[in-house]
Amino acid sequence: ESTEKPTETESTEKPTEKPTEKPTEKPTEKPVNTVKVKSFSVNKKSRSVSVGDTIVLRASATGGVGSRYYKFSYKVGNRTYVIKDFSNKNSASLKLKKSGTYKFYVTVMDIAGNKVTKTIGTYKVLPKIHAKKFTVTKKGKTLTINVLASGGVGTKRYQVSVKKGTKTKIVSKYSTKKKVTYTIASKGTYLIKLSVKDSKNHKVS
Repeated sequence: ESTEKPTETESTEKPTEKPTEKPTEKPTEKPVNTVKVKSFSVNKKSRSVSVGDTIVLRASATGGVGSRYYKFSYKVGNRTYVIKDFSNKNSASLKLKKSGTYKFYVTVMDIAGNKVTKTIGTYKVLPKIHAKKFTVTKKGKTLTINVLASGGVGTKRYQVSVKKGTKTKIVSKYSTKKKVTYTIASKGTYLIKLSVKDSKNHKVS
C-alpha cells in the first residue's frame, strides 16, 4: 500500500468582494419660481409735485404661479390708503388732494397667493399755488400793485394785466417782481388781473 499523502493544491481564487454600492443621490429640487416686480414707475420725474397733480403708477412683474394681480397703495404720515385693490390691471392713477410726504407701493400676487411688494418714495406734495396778497393803491394817476403767492412748486412768477372796456394790456409779463406800477391814461373803470405760475407751470388767476 502507498504511504504517500495526496498532494493538496492551493486555491488561487480570491474571495469574492461585494460590489461597492454608490451612495443614494437625492433628486434635485426644482427652484421655486417666485413672483418678482420687474419694474415700478411714476409718471412724475420730479419728486416735488403739487396738490391737484395726477400721479400715474405703472408696474410689471415676472415669475410666480399662473396669472399675476396688482395692488397699488400710498402712505402719508402713518396712514396707508389703497388706490386700486388686486386686479389684473398693472397701472393706477391718483389725483393728489392733500399735501404731505408720500410713498407709493405696488404689491403683486400670483394665483397661489405668493406676494411681493415694492416701494417708490418719497414724493413731496406741496399745497396748491394761490395768491396770498393782491393789493392795489392809487395815488393820483398811478396805481401800485403788490402781489405775493404761496404753495406750488419752486419759484413763483407773476403777471399783471389791466382791462378797460374790451381792451386788455399786460402791464408786467411773468417775472418774480412783486410790485408793479401803472399809470392811468384816462378816466374809466379798470379791471386788474393777477396770474401766478410756479416752476411746473401750475397756474392760478
